[in-house]
Amino acid sequence: MTLARRVLLLVLATTTVASAQSPAAESLFREGRALIKQGKLQDGCDKLEASELVEPSVGTLLNIGDCRERLGKIATAWAAFRKAEALAKQSNKDSKRLAEARRRAQRLEPQLPSLTIQVAKQTTPGIVVKRNGEKLESGLFGTDVPVDPGNYRISAEAPGYKPWQIDISIPIRGK
Repeated sequence: MTLARRVLLLVLATTTVASAQSPAAESLFREGRALIKQGKLQDGCDKLEASELVEPSVGTLLNIGDCRERLGKIATAWAAFRKAEALAKQSNKDSKRLAEARRRAQRLEPQLPSLTIQVAKQTTPGIVVKRNGEKLESGLFGTDVPVDPGNYRISAEAPGYKPWQIDISIPIRGK
């Protein structure tokens, strides 16, 4: 067998595997949809997201967006719809799902709350800013970031400075 023929067989085998539906992703997806039908939205959303981690899919992302929107997590839903749109555009095969993802994301945008965290002294050595206990990258300082409605604790600390924190509540925009 020639080297060119071996390479061609490897490419064909890789292409076939890449386009095949993962059994794990499919099982998680089906379980997630079943949980949602039973009214267990949070558990269903979590299963859908696990499916998405195993194998990214436009359909799974649309379902995640819908589920998160139903839970009131509109920034998370918006992000899922935008990711579905990008994936559909990349595959260049699914114009209906691309249009649906775009429509759903655009419909959420007027209500989308956001949070901007300004740091007065961005040059403070060792400053750590957290949102609900998760460290924020300094590149996010001063950037308007979509967030889900809800309560947030913003904290900051740096060597030689007294720690600081504030609790805030972010409503849906326009409410």
